[in-house]
Parts: sequence; structure tokens; C-alpha cells
Amino acid sequence: MSPAALLEIADLALTELTSHSQHCCFALGNIVVTRSLVPPDAAYLPEWMNAILRYGNDHPQGLGLLVLIDENAPPPGEPERAAIKDAYVTVRTVVRCAVQVVEGEGFAAAAKRSVLMIINLATAIGYPIRVTGNVAEATKILHKLLGPGMSAEIDVAALSRIADLMRERQRAR
Repeated sequence: MSPAALLEIADLALTELTSHSQHCCFALGNIVVTRSLVPPDAAYLPEWMNAILRYGNDHPQGLGLLVLIDENAPPPGEPERAAIKDAYVTVRTVVRCAVQVVEGEGFAAAAKRSVLMIINLATAIGYPIRVTGNVAEATKILHKLLGPGMSAEIDVAALSRIADLMRERQRAR
């Protein structure tokens, strides 16, 4: 993994934590945004976990995770689901909450969201995980879960710009 890079986008100072053709991970304040085109695998997850843990050391109020799942991403298989659960458990020392956004409209996206909700209900992680279909709703959820501990620069516009940047980067690869 390359060292974290600081990116200036409009008035946002983003930290790039990891970046690959299939996955990107940026941070703004105490929110870490990850976007994946495919389920994370055993090669990517340790890098992601280490980046979250290192970044979390600088944020004693705790981190919020915003996980953006591309509408065309296939569902994870059993080994990937187990690895994702283990990764979420590993980062719980620095994470206070997570919101998973399944991008897209229609039946397929709604079905993916429903499956994620059921998996999350059956999984003991140590912090709340919510599922939604858009960044605006995810931002509201993060504000509610983090309360006054959420970085002041985080709003719908900021997180939407980050999501757009991630989509553009992944399309360009």
C-alpha cells in the first residue's frame, strides 16, 4: 500500500487510505468512505483493516464507516462474508458505526439491501451497522449515530462529492 495521500477537492482535504482498480478508500475528518466494485477479498481486507486502524489512531472520538457498494457488484460468497465480518470486528477498536449504501434502483438493489440487513442483524460486530440506498440518507444516519462526535465538515454535499470522485476514479481504471 502506498502511504496515505492528501487530496484537495474543492474545499475538502481528503486522505486517500487505499486505492485499487476494484476498491478505493478515502477519509474526511472521522468518516472513512470505501467504495467497492466487487466484494473485498483476502488480499484487500488486511490492507483496508490496517489503514482503518492507523487512521483511527488519530481520531479518538471514533470513526464512522461509509461503505458504498456498486450496483453491479456481485454478492459476496460465504468465504468473503466471513472475511468481511472478521474485518469489521477487527476495526471495532476505532469504529463507532457503519452505514452500507447499496447503490442503484429497482428490485435487485432492494434485494441486496434486504440481504445485507438480515446478515447485519445476525452478526455481532460491536457497533451499529445500517443499510440504505443513497448517500444523503447515509449521512443522516452517520450524524445520528456519531452525534456531536462527527467532524464538522461532513455533510451530504461533501460525502456526495467523495462518492462521485470514487466512481470517476474507478471508471477511469
